Amino acid sequence: MSEQGRRMDESSGASSCGFTLFDAFERSAALHAQRPAVRCGSNTWSFQQLHSRVSAVCTALRERWLRPGDRVVVRSDNCHRYMELYLACAGLGAIVVPLDVRLAEEEVRAILAETAPTLLVADQVERLEWMHRLYSGAEASVLLGDGSTPSGEGVVAYESLTSGPTRPVRDGVIGADAPVALFYTAAVAGRPRGAALTHRNLITQVTTTGEPLDIGEQDAHGVFLPLSHTFGAYLMFVAVCRGAANTMLTSFDPNEAARRIAAGEVSFFAEFAPMAARIADAADAAKSAFPGGLRLVMGLDAPVTIARYRDAGVQWWGFYGQTETAGLVAMGRVGDGPIESNYVGRPLPLVRMSVRDSKGSPVEPGEPGEAWVRSDAVVQRYWPDEPTRLTQDGWLRTGDVLRVGADQNMWFIGRTSDKDLIKPGGLNVYPAEVELALQAHPAVSRAFVFGVPDPAWRERVCAVVLPSAEFGGTDAAALAAFCATKIAGFKCPRADSIVIVADGGDLPEAPSREAMRRRYGARLETVAKGAADEAAK
Repeated sequence: MSEQGRRMDESSGASSCGFTLFDAFERSAALHAQRPAVRCGSNTWSFQQLHSRVSAVCTALRERWLRPGDRVVVRSDNCHRYMELYLACAGLGAIVVPLDVRLAEEEVRAILAETAPTLLVADQVERLEWMHRLYSGAEASVLLGDGSTPSGEGVVAYESLTSGPTRPVRDGVIGADAPVALFYTAAVAGRPRGAALTHRNLITQVTTTGEPLDIGEQDAHGVFLPLSHTFGAYLMFVAVCRGAANTMLTSFDPNEAARRIAAGEVSFFAEFAPMAARIADAADAAKSAFPGGLRLVMGLDAPVTIARYRDAGVQWWGFYGQTETAGLVAMGRVGDGPIESNYVGRPLPLVRMSVRDSKGSPVEPGEPGEAWVRSDAVVQRYWPDEPTRLTQDGWLRTGDVLRVGADQNMWFIGRTSDKDLIKPGGLNVYPAEVELALQAHPAVSRAFVFGVPDPAWRERVCAVVLPSAEFGGTDAAALAAFCATKIAGFKCPRADSIVIVADGGDLPEAPSREAMRRRYGARLETVAKGAADEAAK
């Protein structure tokens, strides 16, 4: 084990045995042995079969390479093997570091350097070779994909790990506060940080999310979000630990999602706009038996989309959560009356929430304020040992502004001034990170990044750029393309959302993100609306 992993294990009490995510999985596998646990492609595995494969992989990983606290970096699309790897690592105390497959080279290089993984894992040979070029310190590599032939020293086919002998998985050294996974987020200052989600966090979520929704053996979770995203992974854990099946899509495909729903293979899913609308459109186009066995959807979306599902007899649940809460902490079913935008429900079981002003005092009902959260689901640290936004008495200051009613129902309003965040399609984009990427171009003196409303994606990333003396003929398209070489494409502004203000241009007296938003926001919002209208034709 590395020194970083040892420090985190010691500080989390890993020497004391606690009830872990793997314990919850083993309990579920024993109770639901013959029921379907995971569907992927044309194949289905029962809980008994899943447990057998996971136990074999866990044994092989422990005997060959991994110890508690070691990191396993994964760059892969969704598949049943990715799910098995999460569970196997949870069983032996290793820490999964999931990478969004869209991350750029510089982003991945920084994560690899910070986490110092023992094992590199990918679903494609090219992705594995790409990570090897960025990091040479791993002891071995594992290839997840179907029909892929491992090449190179130390590269092992994942399937070869599933057929070996199994040993008892628990060895008494995994504590409830040991990390299960590091999800990189919170790039407020321009550098993403790895939120360490622990066994305690995720076990709490199995109850916190699972109980209100009555998730159980009758259900099947549509895994339409990536397993590299907190929500995709945590809902997979909730389902498997409560006896529900997980129906995997390699990546989001509205046609395949609609087909799976019509076939009765999905009873619930979580979405970020516009996923639900696209699934419903695909079902209409295919004239399929929508909504099939679908009973509920979780998401924040346009009222017209919510009504579309509600009118088909599907429950719609608004929600609130973030990576630092290991999933959802508030949720509420949309009723039969008028649909209110941004409704997020009420605090969930095992969660306390308080909406407070800038001085930390609770606000009056109907007033907006910052959401504070207290729960065993709250993440305590970023990797390797940086605290999250916790107060001395254990409240997490979320940086999100909610409005709360007298009945504890809540609505999302926005974000505090110290937490600039843009969420196109539900993905986190931090302005400081995008500004640093744009300012790395020699033609850019300063960049100001902010979000504007987008009818299709809820928010759009926009930038106002001040050119340097070396600007020359650089245009917005060149800046957008350059930005995409530095950070993931979904974080970058499109060319039509970049305003270049030359010398003598229309600048506020004191340039800032907010000042630029006020000066150029309406113009860029019109661009976003025009793009959405064009796409809808």
